[in-house]
Amino acid sequence: MGNMNIINLDKKQQLNALSLRQFPYRINWEITQNCNFSCAYCSNVNTVNKTRKPSIFTDQEIQLAFEKTQKSWLILITGGEPFLYPDFVKICKTLTEKHHLQITSNISTANVLDFANQIDPSRIFNISASWHKAERQKRNLQDDFEKKCLYLKEKGFNIIVNLIAYPPFIDEIENDVQHFHDLGLDTMVFGFRGFYEGKHYP
Repeated sequence: MGNMNIINLDKKQQLNALSLRQFPYRINWEITQNCNFSCAYCSNVNTVNKTRKPSIFTDQEIQLAFEKTQKSWLILITGGEPFLYPDFVKICKTLTEKHHLQITSNISTANVLDFANQIDPSRIFNISASWHKAERQKRNLQDDFEKKCLYLKEKGFNIIVNLIAYPPFIDEIENDVQHFHDLGLDTMVFGFRGFYEGKHYP
C-alpha cells in the first residue's frame, strides 16, 4: 500500500498547471454542518449543535461579502455536506463568475448532476469526492458514486476520490484504490485520527 496515495504523473502535471500558488487569497468555508451521512470517524458527529438554527444566505449576499474584500479568492468549501445547503448550485454559479472553488463532498445528492451541467469546470480547482464506504454500503450507493465521479470527469472537472484509512476497512483500501484507478479516477488516502477500540490513531 506504499504508493496508494500517489496521484499519477498526468494528474500531477494538471495540478501543477493550476497550482495553489496562483491563488494568493484562499479561504476555508464550512458552509454547513448538516450531512446525510453518519460516518463513525467524522469529527462533526459529536460536535454539531442540532438545536442551533443555521444561518442561510442567498447567492447575492454571499457574493457581496466576497466583493467587499476586492480580492479574487480560491474558496475551499467543506461541510457537513455542501450540496445540502439551500441553492448550493446557484451559489456556486454566482461565485465562479469571479472566484475559483474547491469542494469536498460525498456527491450523493441529485443536485450534483445539476452542478456538473451548469458550472464551468475551469473555475473549479478540484472536487474531492469522499468515498465513505460503510455509509454507501448501508444505502446501496456504491454505483451511484462511481457514475457521478465519471460523469463529473467527463464534464471536465478535476476529480480526486478520497478515502479514510479507518481501521475496520484497512485491509480493503488497497483494492478500493485499485478499483478507482481502473476506472480512471485518481485517489488520495488520508490517515484516520482518533480512537478505535481503545487505541489512538495514528
